[in-house]
Amino acid sequence: MSRRRTLDACVWTGAALLLQSPTLPADDGQHAFDAAIGEWHTHIERLLKPLTGSTQWVEYEGTHTIHKIWDGRANVGELRVEGPAGRIEAMSPRLYNPQSHQWSVSYANPRDGVLSRPFYGEFKNGRGEFYGQDTLDGKSILVREIYTTLTPASRHLEVAYSQDGGRTWETNWKMTDTRLDSGAAAAADASALLGRAVADPSRPAEDRAKDVQRKPQELLTFAEVKPGAVVVDLMPGTGYFTRLFSTIVGPAGKVYALQPAEMDKAAPKGLLSLRSFAGTSDYQNVRVLLQPVGALSLPTRVDLIWTSMNYHDLHDPFMGSPDMKQFNRAVLDALRPGGLFVVLDHAAADGTGFAKTDDLHRVDPAAVKAEVVAAGFEFVGESSSLRNSKDDHALPAFDPTVRGTTDRFIYKFRKPLR
Repeated sequence: MSRRRTLDACVWTGAALLLQSPTLPADDGQHAFDAAIGEWHTHIERLLKPLTGSTQWVEYEGTHTIHKIWDGRANVGELRVEGPAGRIEAMSPRLYNPQSHQWSVSYANPRDGVLSRPFYGEFKNGRGEFYGQDTLDGKSILVREIYTTLTPASRHLEVAYSQDGGRTWETNWKMTDTRLDSGAAAAADASALLGRAVADPSRPAEDRAKDVQRKPQELLTFAEVKPGAVVVDLMPGTGYFTRLFSTIVGPAGKVYALQPAEMDKAAPKGLLSLRSFAGTSDYQNVRVLLQPVGALSLPTRVDLIWTSMNYHDLHDPFMGSPDMKQFNRAVLDALRPGGLFVVLDHAAADGTGFAKTDDLHRVDPAAVKAEVVAAGFEFVGESSSLRNSKDDHALPAFDPTVRGTTDRFIYKFRKPLR
């Protein structure tokens, strides 16, 4: 038996899978990586000390560039990322085998210039699975790579190790790529995904009735929500945007519906609504968090923190008058470098600052911008999707004559990369 077949047999026996697919047509799978060609922004989470019981993760940010070779039947990826734990540079050649109709993936880094043993696998129904062998601390292990969320705009990879022949696996690497050179195809794909989220039949009728006034597709395009992202819906109400986020980020993403404990005391129906659907079959990636507004704590760094028509409440007595510099700093710390904080709220008259948050449920946009930027954010821009020049800012936001049509501003802030 050849060296290649000996290695394949060992790997796939351990993983209880088969390599060969002789009945496939000759061209099947040879362009599986075509959508990956180009330049990507990369966010990586890596588990320190795999297979030791460690729960310590570190994060990296950088770029991943993939070059096409042989008309798409081969490619080479170049990874350059860095974070608090240091810098990672790697190169990954991928080759298509027209006999087995599968791909091989190998890795190398500039420290030793040695090419790793390849992993073998294929793509089916938008999911790629690759298996191979490696050594860790002198012990032989199995390695599994799973590619999901394969769209022109986003892709997700998770790597897991097994030390018991493939019976159990521990994930130690999570990589989400977001395209930098996105063009018309990526934009069309993102638009179609947003359309599917809005049309989701699981959404309540009362949510659908609000779509005309809230313009969710325009708002979530502005917020740059993508498959695989980790999103916080801060002060989520009954979950109008929570459900939309859940559908968009998909199974590779997560949504944290974070309700301050102070707001729950004032409006308990919101939390009851959130808990009625979070974690169900339609919204498996949603988790509800109930925390004091002055002690926000998330289990991981996130890509987006969104708050809709509630930022003004943070300045009201029922919220306990939190230290807003500390609050916004906590939001900043919860985001990965480059992550976004999006604030949507009812506009108050210019120059009123925070004087109208309690009686009119409105806030001066300029005061919000100054307060958030003071915490260390960069102001990215604003959307005019919900601005209304006919609103004179004199009536409470819940007054029947203006409810749902108030002048609303949407500001986007970014956490600096460094």
